[in-house]
Formats: sequence, C-alpha cells, structure tokens
Amino acid sequence: MATKALEIYDILKGIGLEEEKARKFVDYIEESSHTTIEKELKNFATKEDLLREIEKLRVEMANLKVDLIKWMFIFWIGQVAVISGIIFVMLKLYFK
Repeated sequence: MATKALEIYDILKGIGLEEEKARKFVDYIEESSHTTIEKELKNFATKEDLLREIEKLRVEMANLKVDLIKWMFIFWIGQVAVISGIIFVMLKLYFK
C-alpha cells in the first residue's frame, strides 16, 4: 500500500472498522483510482500524435492553396473573356 493508502487504512481502523473491511475499502479506492487514471491517460495526446496531426494540416493547407490558385486563374481567364466580349460588342456597335 502507498503512503496515502496506509493513512486511509489507519484512519478507518481508528474509527472502528474491521481490519479486513478497511483493507478491502482501501484496495477498492486504489483500484478505482488506477482505472480512472488509465482511462484519462488514453485521452492525452503525445508529441508524436501532435506532430502527425500538424503534418496532416500542412498537407491539407498545401492542397487548398493549389485549389485556390487554380480557381483564381479560371476567374481571371473568365474576366478577360467577358471584358474582351464587351469591348468587341462596343467596337462593333461603334463602327457600324
């Protein structure tokens, strides 16, 4: 038993609880606290987990940047086509 467990055990014996029941109670507390700690440790991220997620984000950001540049060029070509069409129609009407 750990130091704190021994203190709890002594307190329980001091208030009149039987030795076996006090031991079972302390064992139960230790077991449940270890189980809780193990469950909580599964929720923590390690440095490797964080680095892996950061790398995924970098790849995704690079892909988004490529898509953004692609759509910008498509927009620019569309704008040039529309402006050229408007100028063509205006010149056609002017020189008629």
